[in-house]
Amino acid sequence: MGKTWILVAHEAGARLFANDGIGQGLALVESIDHPEGRARG
Repeated sequence: MGKTWILVAHEAGARLFANDGIGQGLALVESIDHPEGRARG
């Protein structure tokens, strides 16, 4: 079985995780911050 990719994103940023199979857990591949997304006004 191949790698499963999971992207979690919202207005202030995103995180990309990978899973190599059952019981392997999630590994954080990249975290992308978007501070302007937190700004209100």
